[in-house]
Amino acid sequence: MSVPSKIGEWWKRNETPASTPGTPDTTGSNCSKAKGILSEDLTELLTHTSKGKLALECSSVNKKLSDEQRDDIINIIIEDILTNNVTLYTQDYMRILDEICSVFPLENEMRDYYYISRKGKNNASGKLYAKYRNKKSKRIKLLISEPSTSKAATHTSPNFCNKDVPEINELVEIH
Repeated sequence: MSVPSKIGEWWKRNETPASTPGTPDTTGSNCSKAKGILSEDLTELLTHTSKGKLALECSSVNKKLSDEQRDDIINIIIEDILTNNVTLYTQDYMRILDEICSVFPLENEMRDYYYISRKGKNNASGKLYAKYRNKKSKRIKLLISEPSTSKAATHTSPNFCNKDVPEINELVEIH
């Protein structure tokens, strides 16, 4: 059996059509499109912070978010992702964007604000992408700089050989 046929068989075994009974509903609003990326449903995640609650309230009243509220939502999402040590891949940004648009339907008009996929030789862009890359980069730099500061601390650790050194109490006379 060749490798492509093994992959094809595996795909058929693990592929579950949306109409199969017992299959979770991935199109409903109660199912997180960003499952596995966010620690919980976006609405629940936003209710844990005052800025998230405010964005939810404003969107239900005004139906449209301000740039400041969009930035707050992005910060909440990125903090959750980095706190849980999740690495984002290209398809993950689209899943997060779909989740945002399911919670805030009018944000479909603002998809490019959050994420613009890579086209040709250009890098991906958008606030969601930029915030993730910048915060992840800062965390990596912080982790790299921590070991250099901890090297100095190892000399005073209990494992360091601290032999008693007799003090010298001699006076030096200068003529």
